[in-house]
Amino acid sequence: MQCDLCNSMMSANGVARISAEEMKEAVQAGFNPFKTPGIHMADAGVASSFGTTAEQMFQDWHQRVLTDPAEWRVCLYCHEAFKRAIKNILVKKERDYNALFESILRTGLPAGPALRKFEKQIAADPNTAEKFFWLGVAYMVVLSVEKDLAYLDRSIGFFEEALKIDPKHKNTYARLFKAYLHKKDHLSVRKIATRWAEIDPAIPQEVRQWLRE
Repeated sequence: MQCDLCNSMMSANGVARISAEEMKEAVQAGFNPFKTPGIHMADAGVASSFGTTAEQMFQDWHQRVLTDPAEWRVCLYCHEAFKRAIKNILVKKERDYNALFESILRTGLPAGPALRKFEKQIAADPNTAEKFFWLGVAYMVVLSVEKDLAYLDRSIGFFEEALKIDPKHKNTYARLFKAYLHKKDHLSVRKIATRWAEIDPAIPQEVRQWLRE
């Protein structure tokens, strides 16, 4: 039997099990085995030899996690590394991004430098939906001051990344809906309204109107 992460051979008493739901929640919280110390993904070496990046491999693996209902059978080394990674993610997940950004703004820095400082301080955090959501919010705040539409595009990009990780992140739908309205991208507004309605029957009336147009 081989480990589902590193492909190393395992004896009968050297197998740990991770449920499909537990692995899915871990990935949505920011777990990435390709960047986790102690886990040597077997596919990573193969990927580089075929010119595929680790990020592309992670996206393929991420899709498998979201769709495969089978449990994960892993070696004890990968299981310990998995548990350490989840513990670190949970610690960092408690970070209050809103409070952090507001505290930086209160220092008196102009909006642009404040944003760059915010990005620098959270760069090492796991790539969670919450992190990308607040990056999107921060860019929208700077947009309101700088009036540079490049900030709007970056904000939309971060909101979309948040939904890739957590397709049920309701706050992101609300912000992304308004961002596309600001951009006057009515096709995208309608698409987001439709996606939002699929996961939240209590969408605002303003959003529901776009479903009927």
